[in-house]
Parts: sequence; structure tokens; C-alpha cells
Amino acid sequence: MNVRMTIVLAVLCAAVAGYLYWVPDPNSETAAVDAPKITVTNTDSKAVFTVTVSKTADNTVQVARKTDGWQIVAPQQLSGDTIVIGPAVAAVANLAATSVITPTSSDLSGYGLVPPQFTIVTLDKNQKPIDTLMIGTRNPSGGARYVQHAGDAKVYLVNDGSLDTIEGWFTTLPIEPTPLPDVTTPAP
Repeated sequence: MNVRMTIVLAVLCAAVAGYLYWVPDPNSETAAVDAPKITVTNTDSKAVFTVTVSKTADNTVQVARKTDGWQIVAPQQLSGDTIVIGPAVAAVANLAATSVITPTSSDLSGYGLVPPQFTIVTLDKNQKPIDTLMIGTRNPSGGARYVQHAGDAKVYLVNDGSLDTIEGWFTTLPIEPTPLPDVTTPAP
């Protein structure tokens, strides 16, 4: 028998055995199961027409849906960047949490919710409130934020970067970018 062929067959057998040993069987009861989605908000994002984000009474950003996109209403009237605002609003309309915390004390300062870091209020086309979310600090590992519905005792741990995007609006408004000049037109 050929020694080279025997070695190749032995390596192939070892590879197949390793694959069968380390790759889990998807039909097995021990296969990993995705954690259930914990719904924080569940609104059709197209039903959200106004979003008001506030740190304090003097530090507020408000955006409103217009027929041709989003507009910044406060702190000043500007055309909004639909590419930034649209996905952030959609994410807030459909927030999911990784866990729910039922605090044993009424003191929520440990979660950064007294006072909240900022508040997000969503309104429908008739300017009636859809939801009010209080956004707290990051959890100790820094991977998620504490979020609470106004008037609800539960605190949610939300891992969603859109909350950071919205918080960034306080320092950099999501204004519509300046269009690039037409390359066929010579510069003045």
C-alpha cells in the first residue's frame, strides 16, 4: 500500500472527525438559542412626525417630518439630513432591550435617570404623544444604556447605537449636507 495515500486518508479522516466533534448539531437540544427580543417601543416609524430630544429646557433639538424629508425645527430652522435622522427615528420607534430591570428602590439615580441624561418625545401627525423615553447612563460595561418609559417602573437595558447618534445632535445638528458642485461646471 502507498504510504502517501495512507497519510492523506488519515488527515481527511481526522478533519471530518474534528468537524463532527466541534460543529454543533442544529437539531440538538443543546444548540444555542437566540435570546428573546424584549420590546421597548413598537411603533411604525412612518407614524412618527415629530421628535423632541431634550437635556434641559434650554437644550432641546426638535425634528419634524416634511413631505420631502426631515427638517430641524429647534434650536433653529434648518433642513435636516434624512440619511441621519430617518434611521435614528426608525430605531427609536422600534427599540429592543437586552434585559429588563425592576428596581427595588424608587431611587433611579444609579441608572442616570434622575435626572435623565436626555429625554426623547415622539409625536404623531396630529402632534399627540406616541411615547416619552428617558435615557440614562451607560451600564458599567459601557455596552448599553438604561432606558425608561415615562411613568413606568421598569428600566430597560438597550444596546442601540442610535441613542448615541441622537445624543450627538446636541453638539452637531443633523443638518442636510451641502451638495457637491457639478464637476462639469468650471470653478470661478
